[in-house]
Amino acid sequence: MLRPLPQPPSGPLATSTSTTRLAPAACTSCLIPCERLPTKRGFVIEPEAQKNNVRVQVDVPPDIPSVNGDAAMLRQVFLNLAINGCQAMPNGGTLRLSCGRASGNRVDVRVQDTGVGIAAEHLSKIFDLYFTTKDHGTGIGLSMVYRIVQLHDGDIEVESTKNRGTTFRVLLPRANEI
Repeated sequence: MLRPLPQPPSGPLATSTSTTRLAPAACTSCLIPCERLPTKRGFVIEPEAQKNNVRVQVDVPPDIPSVNGDAAMLRQVFLNLAINGCQAMPNGGTLRLSCGRASGNRVDVRVQDTGVGIAAEHLSKIFDLYFTTKDHGTGIGLSMVYRIVQLHDGDIEVESTKNRGTTFRVLLPRANEI
């Protein structure tokens, strides 16, 4: 089920133009402990990791705050990033999934690989719908990741060095726990 998210009016055409953003109705209704986000058990990445001889490390300290959100959607974000990371290491390597505290009452979730990296000329396009560098890719995965993170009032950053690896950093607001 989708519900419209309000947008504040802006500019001279604010009264004559209407844009509706849609978000899942359950997007902020579930308290998610961070240890449930990036874990080997929560992902179905073992076959991909084994196929590419990738070692998976998970580092989630117990004191990391929870986030509000749709658990299935957020798992999809980290599943997609983890599978992409495994595929970027055809000759093996390490995939590291970690959580930490970030400034501004946010939680920092990182997916790091030691793979082939992303070419500098592609970095600005990787979240564009239908952009892919894979032979059999659709170009939907990272654009979906970007949108889900947006729907959760989060941010996503990427750093990559050719032949050294890539780090995706997802920043999500901490839950208002009572």
